[in-house]
Amino acid sequence: MGGYSGGIFGAMINEVSSHTLTNFIMTKSKKIILTFSLIGISYFFISYHSENKKYAIINEIFKDIDFNSERIYHSQLTVEFDNEVFKNFSLFDKISVYSQVAIQNLKESLHFSNEIKPNKITYKSGFSEILTDYPKTTIKIKENHRTILLAKEYYSISLPILSSDNKTAVMLINNYCGMLCGSGTVYIFKKVDGKWKVVEQIEKWIS
Repeated sequence: MGGYSGGIFGAMINEVSSHTLTNFIMTKSKKIILTFSLIGISYFFISYHSENKKYAIINEIFKDIDFNSERIYHSQLTVEFDNEVFKNFSLFDKISVYSQVAIQNLKESLHFSNEIKPNKITYKSGFSEILTDYPKTTIKIKENHRTILLAKEYYSISLPILSSDNKTAVMLINNYCGMLCGSGTVYIFKKVDGKWKVVEQIEKWIS
């Protein structure tokens, strides 16, 4: 009888211990999940950049570098994943940077509305219009009974990829200057003493 009671008592202790251990693990797991969730939410709010903020920075950059183009095509470019570009960002910023690039590329692949918004480009001393129709790169003019083709330049741009402190920006800017004439360059900008400066240019293509 004593052995039987001891066996029941031992089983009860084992069951209580197992239950306690399970509760301990679940409590710890919940705390870990909650901690990482709070870290993730905090990081999102620290590194988040609204579309309006990105356009504001485009206008600042255009003004500070005296960007000069008569025409910008409304179709928005996307920055590609490139370690050479992203070396300019700190480890803290890299998650946000990769997320911004991924969202740009996802929008493009899903054919979401991906256009530069003319009303948000306010710095216009360097150019006169945002083109909504596919632009012609040449125009014909008559001169002395001859037809002459003149190149008509335009640019396409991406929205900037930004660091969390809004002091480093990456933009892809394509220049089209006529038939078989053009180039695409990734520009890395840094804000120094309140002014944006080009610190690096990475040529992506040339024609």
